[in-house]
Amino acid sequence: MTRRKATGTGASPRVRASPLPAGAAQDPSLIPPYPPSWFDRLSARIDRLPISPYVVYVLFGLVSFIALTLAQWAGGEYPPGEFRGFHAFLAFLLPLNLALMHYLDHLAANALETFRPALAATPEEAHDLQYRVTTLPARTAARIASAVVLANILLVLIDHLILRLSGEASMIELAPNLFQVAATPFSLALTGALVLALWWISGTFIYHTVHQLRVISRIYSRHTRLRLLHLGPLYTFSRVTQRTAIGILVAAYAFLSSAAGFREQPALFLASGIVLGTIAAATFAWPLLGVHRLLVAEKERRLDENTRRLETGIADLHGRMDRRRLSRMDDLNKALASLDLERAMLARIPTWPWDPGTLRGLVAALLVPLIIWLIQLGAERLLP
Repeated sequence: MTRRKATGTGASPRVRASPLPAGAAQDPSLIPPYPPSWFDRLSARIDRLPISPYVVYVLFGLVSFIALTLAQWAGGEYPPGEFRGFHAFLAFLLPLNLALMHYLDHLAANALETFRPALAATPEEAHDLQYRVTTLPARTAARIASAVVLANILLVLIDHLILRLSGEASMIELAPNLFQVAATPFSLALTGALVLALWWISGTFIYHTVHQLRVISRIYSRHTRLRLLHLGPLYTFSRVTQRTAIGILVAAYAFLSSAAGFREQPALFLASGIVLGTIAAATFAWPLLGVHRLLVAEKERRLDENTRRLETGIADLHGRMDRRRLSRMDDLNKALASLDLERAMLARIPTWPWDPGTLRGLVAALLVPLIIWLIQLGAERLLP
């Protein structure tokens, strides 16, 4: 297996499919614009293991889930042999975020290779884009992850102080019930560690999503060679944005399904679905808007050229008819017919850079869980 990234602060990245000429990615003069983040160094180490990286993430989730469950059995929260879906969600959400970022980096690297026929960039620019689309800046990633952790801690402390003053139970006091865990030191410490790690990794995932989508938008807006009759390469990054949106939906629906009492609140569940749909749609479409505008402009330019030629041909036709010079009209008729065919062909060219299957997959990921939940809710209401 080839590796997506090289370890070390100053090393050039190596991806499975390079859009650069042979040897360009190994050129020592091509210095990375910034050192890789903690996640990129971690994923590079996992890539060097003799097993699939996704097996590592699954094992991480299993170990976390087993430790959390054993802590509840030992603390008497629920009897041995019983399992909680919410604890599975809590344990597996950490490796899910890591695995999703790992997968999206590989997908983006391969997408850039597929995009190569449409890439308008020098080897140096392509190397820079290749690095940026698969690698987070170390300092910014650490700062944002730290900010998310500190913000959540601050919110919990503020909630605790305000509610203590009013005599109500705070989130800290309700934590055992909220997380369905035993109020033992080991159980609470393990749950707290998982929550802190989840906040850190979630902050990194949020930044990873924004950073990668911004780079994709930059590639489309500034480094695209448009060919209206060869749109295949332009579709490649829509798969990255689609999988990003689906990953967000999977994590969110897993929480909604596992959180106790959440499914019994139809209004809240539907409102959450609407919010998730908006976030997923924005995640999918926002990076593609730049190239959409370029395609619209190029299509309008080609249609304008076709219109001018049609007007010229029609004017020639009218002039010949007025002068009664009808010789060689067959050539003119063929020219006008060809221009009409060109116009119809240009009108059919789509300006959104995705194929219909990509959009259908995203819509299905959004609607199918909601439809299943509505069917279950209706059955529970109708059946005794």
